[in-house]
Amino acid sequence: MASARFFAAASFAQTQTKAQWPALADQLKEEYPGRQVQAGTALEQLVKDNQDFSILREDEKSDTRRYPAWLRVWWRKAHPELKYSAEDPTGVL
Repeated sequence: MASARFFAAASFAQTQTKAQWPALADQLKEEYPGRQVQAGTALEQLVKDNQDFSILREDEKSDTRRYPAWLRVWWRKAHPELKYSAEDPTGVL
């Protein structure tokens, strides 16, 4: 019985995909509903320059806020003095 539970748990774990940060190509395609970031623009460069997702929290990969990851990176690079916790995502407290 214990082995059956183990195999069921292992099978479930394999089917669950961990949330991933979006690929750059996807970010450039899906930035605005029905529109994509135009190649060669300042916006494209801004997106490309803010791909260091290591400064974001893991739980932000799957949160429901509608701020793109690159925008969060850009903001945090500009405001390192704030503390960004899951309990206070505003960074004020």
